[in-house]
Amino acid sequence: MFGGCGFKAILLNCNIANMAKEPETPTSSNIVNEEVYEPNVYAFVKPVTPRLISTLMDVESWPKYTMPVENCIILIKAKPSSEEVLEEMAEETSYNVVKRIMWMERESKKPEKKRSWGIKTRNPFRHYLKVNIGFKQAYEVALCVAIAVVKLLGPPCRQAGAGRPPIYDVVKVFAALLVKRLFNLSFEKLSRMLKEYGISLALSGEAYPCASTLYNYYLKINLCYYQLAVLLLYLKVFAKYVAHFRLDCHMGLDSCYVRLDHYVEAFYKGCERLVKARFKFYTWCWLKWNVVAFIAFSKEELLEFSRLIPGGLLLADGEFSDRKFLMALSKRFRLAVNVRFKPWIGFKVEDCYWLRKLVERVFGCFERRRCLYSMFRLPCSIKRDLCLACFAHNVVCLLSVIKCCKLFVRL
Repeated sequence: MFGGCGFKAILLNCNIANMAKEPETPTSSNIVNEEVYEPNVYAFVKPVTPRLISTLMDVESWPKYTMPVENCIILIKAKPSSEEVLEEMAEETSYNVVKRIMWMERESKKPEKKRSWGIKTRNPFRHYLKVNIGFKQAYEVALCVAIAVVKLLGPPCRQAGAGRPPIYDVVKVFAALLVKRLFNLSFEKLSRMLKEYGISLALSGEAYPCASTLYNYYLKINLCYYQLAVLLLYLKVFAKYVAHFRLDCHMGLDSCYVRLDHYVEAFYKGCERLVKARFKFYTWCWLKWNVVAFIAFSKEELLEFSRLIPGGLLLADGEFSDRKFLMALSKRFRLAVNVRFKPWIGFKVEDCYWLRKLVERVFGCFERRRCLYSMFRLPCSIKRDLCLACFAHNVVCLLSVIKCCKLFVRL
């Protein structure tokens, strides 16, 4: 089946480290809780170079949470002989192992506070999953999400009984606002893009709102509509992945600051100085695809959102080392938290806290798309702008997952 002319096939098991362990004897306490493991094998539809194979065989340099699949069959591009392919793979793998040992020795000589607390993790197939998004395609995705949000919460803007009849469809305007941050558009540029692509937002006929009209709708629509749009798009990404691959419920929790365009007075190194203003926000992420499941601006909002998640493993740093906060989460989640207090009786911390570094990839994507900088001054506008940034990030993740499902064929 994979013995085509000019290609050689290789089966990669990305869970080699776990297979080396001896299977534990099942007991009456863990028979019900343990999941039955069914090995799923996929085939990668595009041939790759031997250099990528050596990267995949270096299991210690990336965890399985950064890979779309655990077991896959990959076609290697043609070489004069199999011996040359194996020799090149062995040489590259040996180099990676030696390089990692040298890195560990250098880190062991540093003070504990200056050591790297996580390893570099990259998806080896990231070059195959790049997507180019058009404005019209992004608007269609946003329109589907906007319709679902309005069905759940009702109309975002209610029209008064008397006065001028409405011209624009609020759902279409909401969808247009959702794609604003994906292309880093101002309200004026967004208005021009709608005219350029012929996307009418009128209830009937053809009409295109101006920049001031878009900004008025931007503030009129409640913040919860933007937050729910991010959540629904995450569920869409999650459903696409689970339908084709295996279930994965590793979540991460972290906070970040967005830089603003004005200065505030603050104490810095014992002196009162003018510093750049910042705005804090919290993100609840799905580690597998760096998807933002929810964005909040207080820990109380995070607890309310946690009721919508079925369960799984949650990773967080010492910032969330709050007894009441963790007690509420421990009822439904397995926690891997850097606890800064004496745990209570029965509190268990999972031994995988080092995976929390994967949450930083989300903020790295925000930084590359210039989403950690906001030109707004009002807190209500900043919060909406952050929600739009998370929505734009999830749109890219959705198209990457759809492309990944086409690249991996289940056998």
